[in-house]
Amino acid sequence: MDPLATLLASAAVHGCLVLFGLAFAERMIPVLPSSALLVSMGAGAAAGAWTLQAALLASILGGMAGSVSFYWLGARVGEARLMRVLGLMLVPPALSARLKASLAANAGALAFGVQLVPTARLIAPAVAGMLAIRLPLFLLTTTAGIMLWNAAFIVLGYSTVSGFAAGTNATLIVMAALAGVGCLQMIALTMLGPRRAQGSRTAREQ
Repeated sequence: MDPLATLLASAAVHGCLVLFGLAFAERMIPVLPSSALLVSMGAGAAAGAWTLQAALLASILGGMAGSVSFYWLGARVGEARLMRVLGLMLVPPALSARLKASLAANAGALAFGVQLVPTARLIAPAVAGMLAIRLPLFLLTTTAGIMLWNAAFIVLGYSTVSGFAAGTNATLIVMAALAGVGCLQMIALTMLGPRRAQGSRTAREQ
């Protein structure tokens, strides 16, 4: 049984429109795992459901549409209402507060870098809008971050599935790839944790 292959065959009927819609939804609903979605898009390209270029373009455009929508939301509703909305979306208040402080201190670099951080990458546009970060700067840095994030996972899915013979269970391949990514993320967090704690202690001492 290969649920992913069945899903890809169904999605292929509508092509780029489905990819755009999924990428947009992933930005608006934090509980959707972007890594699994993007790796699956790459797997679909390897299986011939759509081209690799179409997957990259549609996912980037969908991601940007969702980001701009969140930016607009943050600019319109104000801080108090935005924090309530993020709370309803199960975003930890501490994360929102840290993100606000970071973006306020270094908007350009953080707007790009935060797009490479799970969860934070989804709410950063709303916080950027709330802080009235200039739209051209927001668009430039956020687009660059989305391009890097999406391309990494889509190419991972594409190259992983392409390395197996036709007919191999795509679901198992993608699950194995995601498990590997999860392990790498855990290792990175484990290694960075002590450094962050040491940096915080040093800052307090100064």
